[in-house]
Amino acid sequence: MPLVAHTDLPTFQRLQEEGQEILTVERARRQDIREMHIGLLNMMPDAALEATERQFFRLVGAANSIVQFHMHPFTVPGLPRGERARDHIARFYEDFDRLRAEGLDGLIVSGANVTRADLRQEAFWQPLTEVFDWARVHVTSILCSCLATHALIEYCYGVRRSPLGFKRWGVYSHRVVDKRHPLVANINTRFDVPHSRYNEIFREDMERVGLRVLVESEEAGDVWFQDVLAKNAGQKPNVAINPSKDLALFQYTGGTTGISKAAMSTHRALIANTLQMRYWLAPVSNLGSDEIEGWSPWTELP
Repeated sequence: MPLVAHTDLPTFQRLQEEGQEILTVERARRQDIREMHIGLLNMMPDAALEATERQFFRLVGAANSIVQFHMHPFTVPGLPRGERARDHIARFYEDFDRLRAEGLDGLIVSGANVTRADLRQEAFWQPLTEVFDWARVHVTSILCSCLATHALIEYCYGVRRSPLGFKRWGVYSHRVVDKRHPLVANINTRFDVPHSRYNEIFREDMERVGLRVLVESEEAGDVWFQDVLAKNAGQKPNVAINPSKDLALFQYTGGTTGISKAAMSTHRALIANTLQMRYWLAPVSNLGSDEIEGWSPWTELP
């Protein structure tokens, strides 16, 4: 059912222009339909602040055909903000104390950028845990996204995330473990999910504290690239490549502030870029022993 534009938040106008049905408060009052109040704790950085609003508002608005959804965005102290984001929050976001007094039916907690390996040392940790403490008692359902999931499991269950030593990045196949659970009752048995993270909370750690795993993925678990190569050794296909025309790499942007874009690089371009890096770095490094990490191709980066 449609979202209700109960404030002047620009996201409502943007979604309406995209074709999503948005009700005015007056029209909503004339409908004999149940309303639900959903909080959105938005901790995303400035560049993704409003995009995060739109993403979660779209999902909530399409979730149920017989409910009016009132969305209540708010944030917590301890997050670095620029002037524009501070003004947006001051004008359109609600105060947590007020939401705590009036109550919520559900709560969504976004991810956040971190600067420390230990989440408890982040400036937003204490105010975030205050939200967790209140929501666990007074909110029926809590949905955590990205880093917020790690934070909640650490705070509420004492399970800290483990560094992987590399970035888990890609789209991986998953399967439903318990088809009878209502959270996964109406989704496909197998489906794909994107991952982009440096840390992981392992299944055995979650089950040890009584958490129930509903979906699992062998591919997105503890799988190392060198193991995949070893498993498929000797199975390389015989493919003819035109180095000057055939593409070897799509260098994607994050898509945080808009649709993700890709720079297309051929095999020849990558080889040329490698030779350029060797030439540029030769005066300042020992190419025989130094290990240098970086993006490739450098010339495609902003």
